[in-house]
Amino acid sequence: MLKRASSLALSISLITGGAAQAEDNSWYASGQFGVRAVEREEIRAPSVDIDFELHNGLYASGAIGKIFDAGGVNFRLEAEAAWREGGDIRDFNINGVDGAAIGDGISAVSFMANGIIDIKNRSRFTPYFGGGIGVAKLSADISDGANMVMDKATSLSAQGIVGVDIGLSENFSVFTDLRYFKSFNATMTLQGTSGTADVDVDYDAYTFGVGLKYKF
Repeated sequence: MLKRASSLALSISLITGGAAQAEDNSWYASGQFGVRAVEREEIRAPSVDIDFELHNGLYASGAIGKIFDAGGVNFRLEAEAAWREGGDIRDFNINGVDGAAIGDGISAVSFMANGIIDIKNRSRFTPYFGGGIGVAKLSADISDGANMVMDKATSLSAQGIVGVDIGLSENFSVFTDLRYFKSFNATMTLQGTSGTADVDVDYDAYTFGVGLKYKF
């Protein structure tokens, strides 16, 4: 019995030891800065349909995550906080009629859980792709004189990510990527000449950024 117990303990030790070597389990922190470009945005209510675009703005994010080694690829799980600046409003129309509007547009602060796959190779350049899901707090500041949306709302959000990481040392690397971010059906209040109404605000944006990553 003792011999069998010893053999079983040795087998478990070898299996768990091998599994530990197979996983990198490295933690990392990263920061990124870049530019934000939005798609055409829409604010919808039963009697009002507002279309507009925003000028390009700034983008910044920070993340902390963990790396899991899966052979030819690394799988990363990370928590990310990001800020996307609003911007001057252009190409504004309401109910199909061109007009002009002022304000800071729509800015977004998001908190995302991302899953990212690194494609390992023999070079310092590591392509990666992934996506994330989370929440965003949108802040709107839009007015055409007769109608205005100056409100905040929190909504479900998702993003897709594709980029490349460039190793500088064992612990440091720089990375650059393109991200498509979308927030779904945030509800805000439209204040108009005939009263107030709830409106659905769709927000989506592309960001291009460069960042620094530190593994520890």
